[in-house]
Amino acid sequence: MHVDISKWFLKEIAPSPGIVIGKAYVLQDILLMVERRSLKEVHAEEEVTRLKQAIRRVIDELTEDNLQKSMRIGKKEAEIFLTHPAILEDPYFIAQILKDVRENGVNAESAVMRQVDEFGEAFGKMDDTYLWERGADLRDIGRRVIQKLMPPQRSGLASTLNLEEKL
Repeated sequence: MHVDISKWFLKEIAPSPGIVIGKAYVLQDILLMVERRSLKEVHAEEEVTRLKQAIRRVIDELTEDNLQKSMRIGKKEAEIFLTHPAILEDPYFIAQILKDVRENGVNAESAVMRQVDEFGEAFGKMDDTYLWERGADLRDIGRRVIQKLMPPQRSGLASTLNLEEKL
């Protein structure tokens, strides 16, 4: 019987030579964990409500973050952080997400991910550095909304890898 154990080995560049013994934490980008699920038509509005609540919570967090930053670095300097809530208040961006949920019957996480991908790709093709950077902002915002939508055990720190148990 052949067992492929290569999937349990992590290859990284070590800051110094030697062996490390301890827990390995596997961090996964939440954008890679989004699963597309189909909804029954009767559940689409429940999903829209869940999505709107997540967006509102992220906007509230971003507003609070901006307030904290403005107290630390100054109001004028912190204005740059207002672009993040503005993305979530953009009527076209939000309408596309809601349309995906309502018309295509997909879960909110998947709808957010699809729009982040589409808009991010468009921004990534632009020659303007400022607009290209807005694509990165969009992915950050998408992560925050998806984190609010996903169950806590699925977001952030994915797992602890204990190599002794796995081998």
